[in-house]
Amino acid sequence: SHAMARELMDLAETVEDDDAILVLAITGAGSTFCAGFDEDVDPLLVETLALLSKPTVAIINGDATDEGLELALGLDLRTAVGASRLALTQLVRGKLPRFGGTQRLPRLAGAAQALRMLLTGDPVRASDAIRAGLITYLADVRKELDRVARELLTTLASRGPIGMRMAKEAVRK
Repeated sequence: SHAMARELMDLAETVEDDDAILVLAITGAGSTFCAGFDEDVDPLLVETLALLSKPTVAIINGDATDEGLELALGLDLRTAVGASRLALTQLVRGKLPRFGGTQRLPRLAGAAQALRMLLTGDPVRASDAIRAGLITYLADVRKELDRVARELLTTLASRGPIGMRMAKEAVRK
């Protein structure tokens, strides 16, 4: 929703400005990571999160479709439970992805995989998406996802914050 997007953008500003915050992790409630955004969500939302200098992690606890997948693609690392489905189905409704999916998806998965996903709208299971580079860490079940995510966040928190910022900047450039 517009309100949740505004909260996420405010959170991004807080994360960027607060040196005590070392990493930002985003997950969904229930059994879905995110199934899309309302029409009035600011297109700058995902870009705002993508430009954070601190590490960002999507903890994909269920399906990530449409803008939900675009949100996950805008974060640095993605950990998912294997049964999660990833899809961009906007073309099915005569719309284009508008949160960076047409750029980030081919950069991560390659042009052929991106075109397959964009043009058909067919979902990809997270267990297959790891081979394509869309997912960076995979868990078989939800309980294991919690453990994997916790270990990843602990690892990131143990790294030098300036070094992580410099590494992100170097990769971007």
